Amino acid sequence: MGKIKPTFQVQFYRESNGNEPVKSWLQSLDKSIKIIIGEDITKYNFVGLWNAFSS
Repeated sequence: MGKIKPTFQVQFYRESNGNEPVKSWLQSLDKSIKIIIGEDITKYNFVGLWNAFSS
């Protein structure tokens, strides 16, 4: 059986000076919140936005 491939690749907004404010903000969150966000991103990546959040 083949490996499931994600449908998109996450890229963070980068300012001209190289800062990635969204990535920095995500890294500043508590571990429990990062886990929840990571699970949501993973769901979206494999089943699409509508299916990931409609249940």
